[in-house]
Amino acid sequence: MNDQPNGSGTIEPRSIFVLRIAAIAVVANLFFIGLAGFALWQSRIRYEERAEITTQNLALSISDELSNAINKIDLTVLTVADEVEKQLAAGGIDGESLNAFIARHHGRIEALDGLRVVNGLGENAYGTGVSPGVRTSVADRSYFNRLREDPNAGLVVSEPVVGRVSKKWSIIFARRVNAPDGSFAGLVYGTITLEKLLATFSAVDVGPLGSVSLRDEQLAIIACYPEPVNFGSIVGEKNASPELRKTVQSRQGAGTYRTPRGFDKIPRTYSYRKVSRYPFYIIVGAAYEDYLAAWYREAGSILALVALFLGGTLISSWMVYRGQMRKNLMLQELEEATAHAREMTKKAEMATIAKSEFLANMSHEIRTPMNGVIGMASLLLDSPLSGEQRRYAEFISSSGETLLSLINDILDFSKIEAGKLDLEIVDFDLAALLSNFSDAFSLQANNKGLAFACSVDPDVPTALSGDTKRLRQVLNNLASNAVKFTPNGEVSVHVSLVSATAVASVLRFAVRDTGIGIPKSKQALIFQKFTQVDASTSRHFGGSGLGLAISKQLVQLMDGEIGVSSAVGQGSEFWFTACFAACLRVQPLPVGPSIPEPVDPRPHWQGVRVLVAEDNAINQKVAMGFLKKLSLQVDVVSNGVEAIRALTSTPYALVLMDVQMPEMGGLEATRLIRSEHSPVLNPRIPIIAMTANAMLEDQQICLDAGMDDYISKPVSPRSLVTILEKWLPPAQDS
Repeated sequence: MNDQPNGSGTIEPRSIFVLRIAAIAVVANLFFIGLAGFALWQSRIRYEERAEITTQNLALSISDELSNAINKIDLTVLTVADEVEKQLAAGGIDGESLNAFIARHHGRIEALDGLRVVNGLGENAYGTGVSPGVRTSVADRSYFNRLREDPNAGLVVSEPVVGRVSKKWSIIFARRVNAPDGSFAGLVYGTITLEKLLATFSAVDVGPLGSVSLRDEQLAIIACYPEPVNFGSIVGEKNASPELRKTVQSRQGAGTYRTPRGFDKIPRTYSYRKVSRYPFYIIVGAAYEDYLAAWYREAGSILALVALFLGGTLISSWMVYRGQMRKNLMLQELEEATAHAREMTKKAEMATIAKSEFLANMSHEIRTPMNGVIGMASLLLDSPLSGEQRRYAEFISSSGETLLSLINDILDFSKIEAGKLDLEIVDFDLAALLSNFSDAFSLQANNKGLAFACSVDPDVPTALSGDTKRLRQVLNNLASNAVKFTPNGEVSVHVSLVSATAVASVLRFAVRDTGIGIPKSKQALIFQKFTQVDASTSRHFGGSGLGLAISKQLVQLMDGEIGVSSAVGQGSEFWFTACFAACLRVQPLPVGPSIPEPVDPRPHWQGVRVLVAEDNAINQKVAMGFLKKLSLQVDVVSNGVEAIRALTSTPYALVLMDVQMPEMGGLEATRLIRSEHSPVLNPRIPIIAMTANAMLEDQQICLDAGMDDYISKPVSPRSLVTILEKWLPPAQDS
């Protein structure tokens, strides 16, 4: 064959195959590059949002601290002014007693640098730093003239000045002193040095290149950190950026803005806040270079992964091409080339996964298309298909579920290693948990022809407090492995008490089997990630090699240990310990497991109307397909704005709301629906979050926003029916 057009003008088969391979490679690479770019963009937004919150909190903290200090100074100045007026009314100033009075009050306020009394001529007469017989004048100061002219001036705050007594840059806080006849007799003032303000600013953790500054109401510089070499040269300088001026004009009390043109030309994210009723603004800045450093490292890892993926795609495409071209030469060569290509592809995928734990950060982006794949496969399986078509659809569904399970395992492992997985402690009944666990695995073992037993020592307490989800996850991992690697015989689970106190118990769980066993030399390796006894184990039994590694990490989170004893051909015993708190509120269950009543998978909701808010076109079709099979009437919108518009005009029974949508997301839309002035017909309509945000904290965020319940993508028909039965009324009541 050749790649040239034949007499009819059509392309020969080899060229068609090459074009198909090239198209697949290009589409896969573009998809992966787009996915990585979107993840980087979302990650940068999160870093910037955290920087804004940090600067807002720091500005609020410093503002409150400065406001409290000024309030104390004002109270002290007022107290001293009252004392001066009392002495004047009593016949004259007693300098010795007044200086002692001032010294006592001055020592009570750490921020106060000086506390002095000025007579009617503007001379520093009494107070800290005033030498007998040496009276410096402040008669030319603006605060002195204002207080002399205005009896009702109250507290007067000066611009930054160099003190006549302290010789330091200071801010003056002054109040008028009246003579017994009401005339001007002088003033009392307290000072804060800019040196103390800078010391306070330098103690704030704003990063190596961050900044803290204090400005007056005209946005002129009073003090700033880091401190310039010639500090006095910038005091009073009106060098505020246009972004700061614009933000202050539009929002009086506080605000956040970004600018590459700060007072020292370093790009930062700034937050400002007015200091209570005083004529000051606190501005806190976080430098891009500081808070985006981790993001740049993350971007480097993602770009390295993209390069690996591109290289792997090219290699895989070339291997497949060579194998196809040799098909006409010999069938044996085709089989060998295909096997070699599959092995190389599998190794490349394993290497990519092992070096790419960052995929946990892309859980949302992966779950969204997975919802479309698994959902469409489910709808396809529920439609008339030929035998061959049904097998293909079942392969798609099974592969999707396997991929989802692997994503969850990688996500769990990366969260544990990053220290982001916290145990969810609840009260539970151990007997009930083991009964449900035993029911599930008895059926699985019996289907394989194995005996299954679960036993508990009599002294084991059953009313406990701990994380049932993670305990069940470890038990499931160990029991699944036992059933998987046991060709005949039995699997048993035994629970015993290791130690107990009045507040906690340490339990030992042992899973025994009569399976193939593990060589002594391999037992130390099986709890490492992506590790199995040998390569043939994975090919024969399947599995990613993450289950035991995750189990080890979870057991350590439960303050326990995990281990194994095994001999080849004689079976294995996997055991672990875990610590649980005592609980007195759980009631004992009756002996023997209860069998739940079957649930009708097709509730009668004929004519009940629901609204789906989802921006992804494929996921819209999946949701509509599931809901219409339940006899529901379904309307679909693409964002929160359209959802509110629909709820304003149509009486729906329930809303399935995505979280991340354009124009208005699900959280914002829910808050508006639940608000006091909501425009919708029924502000209390049940709202169910249907989102690819699958973390525990994501669920709480949805509930805090006002949503009633939560279901994570990919959504299965069974989970959808369960949650609809909980919130959706029958047709006659809707």
